[in-house]
Amino acid sequence: MQKLSRIVLRLIFPPFIYMTIQIVCSTAIMYGYAFYLGGGERGLYQSAQFISQHALLLTAFAALLALPLLFWLFSRDVENRPSASRPPQGLAITLLWAALLGLGLCLTLNIALNLSGLSQYFTGFEEVSARLYMPPFWQQLLATVLIIPLGEEMVFRALMFRGLRADLPFWAAALLSSLAFAIYHGNVYQGVYAFCLGFFMAWVYERCQALLAPVLLHLSANLLSILLSLDSVQPWMNAHPSWYLLFVMVMLAATVVSYVMVRKHTA
Repeated sequence: MQKLSRIVLRLIFPPFIYMTIQIVCSTAIMYGYAFYLGGGERGLYQSAQFISQHALLLTAFAALLALPLLFWLFSRDVENRPSASRPPQGLAITLLWAALLGLGLCLTLNIALNLSGLSQYFTGFEEVSARLYMPPFWQQLLATVLIIPLGEEMVFRALMFRGLRADLPFWAAALLSSLAFAIYHGNVYQGVYAFCLGFFMAWVYERCQALLAPVLLHLSANLLSILLSLDSVQPWMNAHPSWYLLFVMVMLAATVVSYVMVRKHTA
C-alpha cells in the first residue's frame, strides 16, 4: 500500500506544483495588468488578450519561477534516495549523441504524425502551434529551447521518472512518466509526440544517470521543430524536394546511429 501511495504521489505531485505555479503566475499577471489598465470588464478583456498574445513568454516566466523549488525538491530527493548507478565514462560524448538523437527523433516523429493524419481527427493542435511558433524567433529560442524544456525535465524526469524508478522497473516508470508528459500537453496530436519523445528522454536518463542527457535531447528536438517552422523553410522544401529528401534520409540515419552510440557508450 505504501508503494502504491508513493507511485500515485510521484505521478500527481510534481506536475501539480508546476501547473499551480503557472496558473497563479498567469492569474496574478492578468489581474495586475487589468488593474493597471483601469479595471472593469474592459480592463479584464484587454488583459486576457495580452495573456493570450504572450502565452509562450508567460509560460517560460512561470517555469523560471518554478525552477528553484523544483531543484530544491530534486536535491532533497537525491539526498534521501541516492542512485546506485553512476554516470558512465566519456559522458560528454554521450551527451552529444543524446542531443543528436533529439534532432533525429523530432524529424522522425513529425513525419510519422503527418503521415498518420491525426491532425484531421483531433482539434487543438493548430491553436497550440500558433502559440508556439507565432512569437518572434528570439522568444521561441528563449522559451521553447532553453527555459521550458528545463522546467519540464525537472518535473517529468528528475522528480517523476526518477521517483517512480525507485519502486518500478524501467519500462513501467518510463511508460507512466511519458503518459503523464503526454497528458500534460493537452491534445492528442502533441500528446502522441510527447509520449514517444518522453520515453526516449527517460531512456537516456536511465542510461546516462545525468539529468543533462534528457535536457539536451529535449531542447535539441524543440530547436529543430522551431527551425522547421520558419517561414523561409517551407518554401525551400517545396522548391527543393530532392534536397529535403536527402536531409530526411540523413536525419533518419542519424537517429539510428545516435541511438546505437548512446547504447554503446552506456553499456
